[in-house]
Amino acid sequence: MEILLLSDVAFSQLGYRLSPQFAQLVVMRYDPQAKQRLTLDNFIQACVLLKSVTDTFRQKDKSMSGMIQISYEEFLTMVLCNKP
Repeated sequence: MEILLLSDVAFSQLGYRLSPQFAQLVVMRYDPQAKQRLTLDNFIQACVLLKSVTDTFRQKDKSMSGMIQISYEEFLTMVLCNKP
């Protein structure tokens, strides 16, 4: 799956509004051969992580505004306790 397809179609159909820059970051992280595309398996891994991190974020986003204010230690705790 290529970067534009990832950001414009795949993530949006899953309910995420993410920038092409974020899609590029996902591809860099989950494309071990640096081919600028994701295999289906790597796409699924990225989606599992995205869902897990989003769920953790939503626990703090009580007003569903898309923004939270947390301390650095709270952020680290969220990252370390994330279980995709």
